[in-house]
Amino acid sequence: MTVTSEQSPPAEETSTGPRPNGGRRALIAARDTVVLFIRHVIVEPVREGRLRDVGWPRGLRPIVFVALVGYAVAVALVLGSSLIRAGSDLFLQSGDATPLPRSVMWVTMSLTALALALGRAGALHARAWARWLVTAFTVLVLLLASVPDLAAIPVGRIVAVAASIAIVVLVAVRGRRAFAWWEFVVISGVVFGSIVTSIAVISAASRPLGFDFVPIMVSLVLITIGQLAIPAAIASGAAVAELAVSSAVWAAGVTRDRLGRTAVIVLLVAIVIWRIVDLAPTARNLITDPAFEAVTLVGALVFLVVLAAVWVLIARLRGRASEETTTSGMITLLAGVSLLVAAFLTLTIPASFVQLAGLVVRSFGAGSWVEPFIGVASALSVNPLVIGGTRFAAGVALIVIAIVIARRGRAVLPELLVSLGLANAAAGVCGMLGIALVWSADSLASVATLGALGLLVWMLVARRVTTPGLAAIAAALLIAALFTHRDVLADPLAALIGSTATAAVLLGFVWALLTGTGVANETSAAYPRPARVMLVLGNALFGATVLAYTSLARDPDSTVNLARFAEYGAQGFGDALIAASLLVAFRASIRGAELS
Repeated sequence: MTVTSEQSPPAEETSTGPRPNGGRRALIAARDTVVLFIRHVIVEPVREGRLRDVGWPRGLRPIVFVALVGYAVAVALVLGSSLIRAGSDLFLQSGDATPLPRSVMWVTMSLTALALALGRAGALHARAWARWLVTAFTVLVLLLASVPDLAAIPVGRIVAVAASIAIVVLVAVRGRRAFAWWEFVVISGVVFGSIVTSIAVISAASRPLGFDFVPIMVSLVLITIGQLAIPAAIASGAAVAELAVSSAVWAAGVTRDRLGRTAVIVLLVAIVIWRIVDLAPTARNLITDPAFEAVTLVGALVFLVVLAAVWVLIARLRGRASEETTTSGMITLLAGVSLLVAAFLTLTIPASFVQLAGLVVRSFGAGSWVEPFIGVASALSVNPLVIGGTRFAAGVALIVIAIVIARRGRAVLPELLVSLGLANAAAGVCGMLGIALVWSADSLASVATLGALGLLVWMLVARRVTTPGLAAIAAALLIAALFTHRDVLADPLAALIGSTATAAVLLGFVWALLTGTGVANETSAAYPRPARVMLVLGNALFGATVLAYTSLARDPDSTVNLARFAEYGAQGFGDALIAASLLVAFRASIRGAELS
């Protein structure tokens, strides 16, 4: 029989030279494993979810380059916030204990203007309602930036009004036409011109009096519109869970496929010992604070059981599925829907719009009739009962949508939406009651560990031990282990920034930009590809800018507390993905099937 080139043994085996010794082979294997890990966990998600220069019209590439440079500057401000504060003169706002670095106010406001220009240019060729809604928002921001100009001849306000008229005219003329690169240039010139004029006029008028209104103006703008970064912050909460699930499933899978049954057993024993050690604090808490620890453990157990029951219901409604629910499939879908779902979990976007409009109308002499509207909008954005009720309603809506989709024969997406819906509905109820979530991330990992150990004992007693089943148990335990030690991912950034919460948000923002912008690679008549690209980049840049401002101020409440909303995202998105992935792993272990 002739041996083809595909059947030829590896070059290492046919080489006449000396074969590597055992230590060298081990180093080569370790190197290859690290390379494969980076490729699977980082490179592949980035390759699948990043922006792609496919079908981009002339002039879009330079716009993307400018946006990415702005994003890099915003990230650099976050990373270097401690050094910047140490080397800058700090401005203390009147009535505020938060000192701000005066030297970067121009940079922060320039990044805000760039994000605003990207959003305005992106929405120019979108649907009419989006086009005019973004136009109204842009106009309000320009007018708000000119509010502190109280001179006899308010040049800043005059320029802001003129810029607003110019934007409205441009939208009316170009809204129904195809993308042209010069539109972004014109919009950027108008936006930057108005904001720079406002800053220059306000600074020139106030500094001779011994007081600087510019930092106050910047704070006023970012405090008012900063709520628009909340959906991105919520969506960023899933980043650590995505990395934990992807890493755990890959490690178990590569051990099963490349090293075989013995290696799977060794890996499983090591993880079992690891998790037993990790459970020691939980056992101590059951002794020192039995009520609280028991509540969170029971809450996590109920969450997993109810989620499993709803999955069974969905499977029956759907009938025979054309595809299997996998962890990789859920991670991919979550990256695509997380920002959209996050936008419906709060009322911060309409509240921010109402506040912005109210402040502008009041500053231009409309009288006190707008005060109730501003008050209601402020209450909607911070009231726990409203926030909790909105999360609950959004969670229920996600469950209903999942059931409808499942009845149409769709798989994977219904399971993911049900997981998101149940987690957010439960969090919403707890928020309305004013209590902490009935489970914690650690309690979810603990219950998952006990469940995995129980399944392992069942497999041994029932003599249903298979290599894929053992690998699935190892993956479930490793998911729980990595999720328990999730802070390790953000620790290097936290040491540089000085805040673990800020580091976690930044990690989520960057990961979302790298892996969650695939929607901009598609196109449609309502939302063409150039519009999607600029809207995605504008949203990403704005979130990073708000985070940079709060990092420089060293006060999470100087705009909006993005870390708090990232924690919401970790509950509603991260916990949901962990629970869903655990159910997939448990099902694979019971069936003795391979987990992917």
